[in-house]
Amino acid sequence: MNFILRLFSKLRFDTKTRFLFFGSLNFLFRQIVLGILLLVGPIFIATFVSEFLNVCIGYKIYSRYVFKSKSKFSKRYFGLFTLFSLIIWILNFSVIYLLNINFGINKNIVAILILPIWVTVSYFFQKRFIFSHKY
Repeated sequence: MNFILRLFSKLRFDTKTRFLFFGSLNFLFRQIVLGILLLVGPIFIATFVSEFLNVCIGYKIYSRYVFKSKSKFSKRYFGLFTLFSLIIWILNFSVIYLLNINFGINKNIVAILILPIWVTVSYFFQKRFIFSHKY
């Protein structure tokens, strides 16, 4: 995996393309975990674990390979990233839960259908507020 990250980060793709590529890798991993946990456990725990993984893996991937931050770690921006992830987790949990309970839509289907919304919001928020700083 590290080889793929290094190879792709050297290519001259724009930020949106890198975000989609690395976001897709992160998504695949998170979605597999989310899907399995939704099958065996409550929505609250499943979405929390998937967002926890996003924070742990996502900050490094997005800061280093997508937005090309010079610094390896910033407590301030990691805190913003974590807060943003917490908000997305709450929204994700709420939407999945409400659509499942109120309309009987399968939890996994809802999780997949709302993904483009979270990707779009995430890209613009990270670009504008989290990784726009100069180190």
